Parts: sequence; structure tokens; C-alpha cells
Amino acid sequence: AAAREEDRLGILVGKAEELGRRAVELADLDVALTHAGEQAGLAAATSSAAHDAWLELMDRQRADQAAALASTLATGEACPVCGSVEHPRPAQPSGTTALVTDAQIAIAKESAEGARKTAGALADVAAAARSAREACALVVTGLEGALDGIPLAQLPDDMARARQAHQSAIDAAESLAGIEEQLAGLASREAELDGEIARLEKAAALAQGAIREREESEQREHKRIRAAIGDAPSAGDLLSATRSRISLLTAVNEAHDRLAAAASAVPAAHLSTTAEAAAVAADTAADLSHAANTVLADAEAAVSTLASTIADATPMARELSQSMARRRSVDESTAAAHSLAQLAAGRNNRSLPLRSYALQRRFESVLAAASVHLERMSSGKFSFELNEETARGQSGLGISLHDAWTGHHQDPKSLSGGETFYAALSLALGLADVVRGEAGGSALETLFIDEGFGSLDQATLYQVLDQLDELRSGRRVVGVISHVTEMKESIPDRIEVTRGDDSTSSVTRPSGASAS
Repeated sequence: AAAREEDRLGILVGKAEELGRRAVELADLDVALTHAGEQAGLAAATSSAAHDAWLELMDRQRADQAAALASTLATGEACPVCGSVEHPRPAQPSGTTALVTDAQIAIAKESAEGARKTAGALADVAAAARSAREACALVVTGLEGALDGIPLAQLPDDMARARQAHQSAIDAAESLAGIEEQLAGLASREAELDGEIARLEKAAALAQGAIREREESEQREHKRIRAAIGDAPSAGDLLSATRSRISLLTAVNEAHDRLAAAASAVPAAHLSTTAEAAAVAADTAADLSHAANTVLADAEAAVSTLASTIADATPMARELSQSMARRRSVDESTAAAHSLAQLAAGRNNRSLPLRSYALQRRFESVLAAASVHLERMSSGKFSFELNEETARGQSGLGISLHDAWTGHHQDPKSLSGGETFYAALSLALGLADVVRGEAGGSALETLFIDEGFGSLDQATLYQVLDQLDELRSGRRVVGVISHVTEMKESIPDRIEVTRGDDSTSSVTRPSGASAS
């Protein structure tokens, strides 16, 4: 696209420069036409005056000759002209000047004839100047129409930017090989990361299974603990209540022991209760203490089991969390490579693989180079463009023609035979230019064209021949094979193949053809 834009702007700059030259030429032709008209008018007036002077001299000579003859007449003698002896009205001299001679008449006639020829020549010069001025005015009008609405002062800056963009595109194209190597490396790395992701997903699935088993075990243990603690809100509350009861029973036992000690020290007559009642109370306290100790042991065992379960589940949960974090990190680090690989593989909004995209961009450079030749052969009417619709996905490389005269796009199938011929020739020349440019400037010095000229009208044929002459001026050898008569008249360096009556062929070189 950058190359095509540079070529388009180059054509516009060329047209703008030509418009400037033609405008100056038109002004010069206006001056020349005015001068030629004035000269032709003066020459016409001079010719008319010289002709009138010649006629006047002839009239004077005739009058003076009659007067001279009349001066020789005598009364009674016959007139040498009419034979009459009477001379009633003899001619008188026209003036006092000398008689007009034949030499003066010849000189006046020659002067009148020269003035007439000069006036005719100057009139032809004026007509030629008028024709040249009209032709130049048509060219200027055509160039102004082609450049209508384009800011001419901005064209050099646009051209510089287009040239810089084209060079940037060339630099980017040269780095394509490195990018493809990077893509290959990223694809390999992507495969490795896919394997790592698959391994981590498998490990995560195993960890999730273990977590589910641990959760089920915890639920079973929770049910067992809940059954053990009963109505207590939690094992801790049950443990606190049990310890409180144990403390209370311990205090009761201590009090009972102190009471027994005191009772042993107090005489029986002073005791307020019997020993049997005290023994019964002591037995009751001992039973309560034993039951509290049993509940406390069960609660401590449940708490120990719950703590062990939590301790076992904590590393697995931590490992699962770390695995999920590693997976997110891998996804983030490979997101760009994965996206780039998807685009390169053609999984994009155009369904266009990278190889096909690169081929289309190369094809655009061929179309841009071919458009330069096509515009010249078609007098600026046609240029090539890539048809993005037919070039989408796997549909191939589509070509569209832009008609600068109508501003519309045209299918190549609608071209006439002659237009199809020079469009195909332009594509071949554009491809040769691109191949030559990408082969380090190696010249493709020979080009052969087999037939196709018969489909061209005479004007288009001469345009194509002019284009081929430009190729020859660039030190290329252009060979054509044709039966068209105008080709023989336009190409002096040729050989002719003639078929004989016996179905054999002979090769001859015309007498005017050179040995080269």
C-alpha cells in the first residue's frame, strides 16, 4: 500500500510539474499567437497596398501610352490603331511625371507577389500558433481536471511522507524472516507450555479430588464432634463448661476432704450430720467427678482429631492455591504468544493465515509497479488495485481496476480485447520490476511478447509501442512476434518469416533492417 501510494503521488507530482510547464508554455504561446497575428495583419495590409500600387502603375502606363500615341497623330493621317483619319478626342497625359516603364511594372508586380507570399506564410504561422495554443490549452485543461481539488503546494510534503512510509514498509518486510523465526520459537514454547498446563491441570484435578475427600472426612468428623458435644455451641464451649464442672467438683472434693478431716477432729456429739450421709454425699461427688472426667477426655480427643484434620488439609490447600497461581502466571505470560499463534494460523476476523497475508502484500507491490505501466498505456485511465473481498481467506488474489475517468472500479473480465492485452502486459512488466528490485537490482534484460497486438486499435497500439520503446531506452531487449502490418512499419530491426507454397518457411531480413 505504501508503494502504491508513493507511485500515485509520484504520478500526481509529475502531472503537477507538467501542468506548471504547460502553463508557462501556454502563456508563451499566447504571446507568440498575438505577435503572429499582428505580423500577419501587417503583412496582409502590405500585400494589399503592394497589389494596389501594381494595378495603379498598370493603369497609368496604359493611360500614358495612349497619350504618347495621340501626340504622334496628325490631321488627315490615318491612326495606326484604328485607321481613322479623324481624331476628335485624342488622349491626354495623366500627369506631369515621367511615363511608367515596363521595368517599373515588373518590379511592382514582383513586390506585390512577394508581399502576398509573405502574408500567406505569416498567416500559416499564425494558424500553426493558434493550433499549438489550442492543443496546449486542452492539455492544461486535462491536467487541471486530473488535479482537481488536490492541494498542489502540499504534494512535495505528501510525497516525502509516502517515500518514508514506503521505506519503513520495506524495512518491516526485511525483518519478516526474523519475526517468522520468533513465531516458530513461540510456537515451540507454546507447545511446551501447553504440556505444562496439561500437567498442572491434572495435578489440580488430583488436588481437588483430595480436597473433596478431605472435606467429606471433615464433614463426617464434624458430625461426630457435633454428636459428642451435644447442645454446646462448639467443642471449645463444651471443654470450657466441662473444665468449669471439673474445677467445681475438685473444689467439692477438697471441701469434702477438709470436712472429713474436720469431722475426725470434732467429737461425734458436735457433728451436725451423720457419717453415712457424708459418705453418700462423697460417693455422689465422686461419681460426678468421674463422669466429668469422661466427658472432658472425649472432648479433648475430638479437639485433637479436628486439629489433626485441619493440619493435614492446610498443606494441600496451600499447594492447590500455589498451583492455581502458577497456572494464572503461565496463562498471563503466554497470552501474547498464544494470541500471535492464533493470528498466524488464520484464526482471525479475516480467516487469513500469515503466509497468505504476506503473499497478498507482495502481490500489492506487483500491482503498484504494474499500475505505472498500465496508466501510461491507457493514457491515465486505468490502475490496478487489490480486491480485498475476493482476496479474503483462501479465495485467492483478486484484482480490481480503478477507472480514473469515471471514478468507479471495474472487473477485469469487462475489459475489451485490447485493454485485456495491455493490462496483462502491464502485469508482466510490473512483476519483472518487482523481481528485479528484490533480486538486488539484477536486470532482466530480455522480454518477448507473442502476439496480442492485433486486438489493439491504432492509437492504443502506438501507445504500447511507445511504452516498449521506453523499455528499450532502459537497455532492455524487447522482442515481439506479430502479424500486424503497423508493427512492420514501426519496427525497423526485424526478421520476417515467410511461408512457401511447399509448406516450408524462410527467414529473411528486410533491406532496411539493421544487423543488431
